[in-house]
Amino acid sequence: MAPKSTPNGDSKTKSKSHKANLVFAVSKEAKHLRREWKGRVAAKSPVYLAALLEFVACELLQAAGDLAKKGDVKRITPALLSRAIRE
Repeated sequence: MAPKSTPNGDSKTKSKSHKANLVFAVSKEAKHLRREWKGRVAAKSPVYLAALLEFVACELLQAAGDLAKKGDVKRITPALLSRAIRE
């Protein structure tokens, strides 16, 4: 099957991560799920899992960044990540 072409004639393929507007790799999550569940995985499962992991990581980094600001620190350290998880 040939790649889909855009209106201006360019043929570009988009990754599932790009289609879902995610930073985390959907294809890697799909590979991991297929390996663990012996190939029986719905098409939307890896997209959902990647979105969930991205959300959790974003919330954790945001909480650690807030703690860093509160403590007048410029970098997020592992100690700040641990504090953010506990709070």
